Amino acid sequence: MTRSTRPLRAFAVALLATASSLAAAGMAQAAPAAPTDVVTYDAPGSESADWSTDNDLDATGYWTPERMRNAIPVDSDPEAAPDPAFLQLPPDTSLLSAPVAPDSPPVDLTEPVEPASGESPTMLLGNQVYVPITTGKVFYSVGSNDYVCSGSSINTPGKSMVATAGHCLHAGAGGTWHSRIAYAPAYSNGTTPYGLWHMKTGTAFNGWTDRSDARYDYGFFIVYPLNGRYLVDRVGGNGLSYNRGTTNKGVRIWGWPAAAPFDGSRPYHCDGDTFAYGTGGDMAMNCRMNGGSSGGPWMTSTSSATVGRVFGVTSRMTTSGPARLISRPFNADVVRLYQTLE
Repeated sequence: MTRSTRPLRAFAVALLATASSLAAAGMAQAAPAAPTDVVTYDAPGSESADWSTDNDLDATGYWTPERMRNAIPVDSDPEAAPDPAFLQLPPDTSLLSAPVAPDSPPVDLTEPVEPASGESPTMLLGNQVYVPITTGKVFYSVGSNDYVCSGSSINTPGKSMVATAGHCLHAGAGGTWHSRIAYAPAYSNGTTPYGLWHMKTGTAFNGWTDRSDARYDYGFFIVYPLNGRYLVDRVGGNGLSYNRGTTNKGVRIWGWPAAAPFDGSRPYHCDGDTFAYGTGGDMAMNCRMNGGSSGGPWMTSTSSATVGRVFGVTSRMTTSGPARLISRPFNADVVRLYQTLE
């Protein structure tokens, strides 16, 4: 029996045309990732749900007291420092601007909570300085070099979240995620009295990871439990607040500055009011803290000496003129970034 090949040939041509059309449509629909797209990263290493170690030691054996003391702010390293344009507005930009009002009323997304462990909510350091144990120092490595930032614990259903800056987790455009990321609440001169909590999963905006755009310099990460306990149960957690705009009164910023004249051995804080900085939605506050304070919490509505509501994190500092720290108020996009991990 003779079979015509024309229908089969016609079908093959039609199939090819359909595939070409679909490919063209796919290419037409493909678009560059938006700066507010969320990027997540699972840290390599142990998948254990519990690090079993003494609270003042690092279970991996890497972060010794000496290594922690010697870690430096990334902007103190000429080979790894961010582009100066990231740290300072262009010269022709007005430093002060009209306040930027939030699009919606301020929202308190999560409530602050004291430690469930019965721990004292503050730790006394030298010179009668009390530091809330819901703030701490962030350590990380890039290649063979060790660096520092600051961070804070956030009360979430999972009880394991730390807020910091995006550049404390990822190197930005052309770079990769940092390694050996760990959080030390109330760090003091090489000691970690409340343990060293290793990152399990981190998240940042594409606007930072692909573009090094300071407008998206936010980061959150989840830490493993330590000795069968969750971070927030051990040290407490701050609330998370957003839509507060650029002008806020009674703000406290915590950080572990590590560039001269500071040495990163202890925390400092600045109290004051925030104001609009530039025209892009940034806020600033007068403060002399410097490298190492990146990622530290901007807190308002403190409910005790320990906890408050975090509505921003330190992203940059001025490099000339009055000493100021710079942040951007949390908004609905940052909430989505946070919710990716919960």
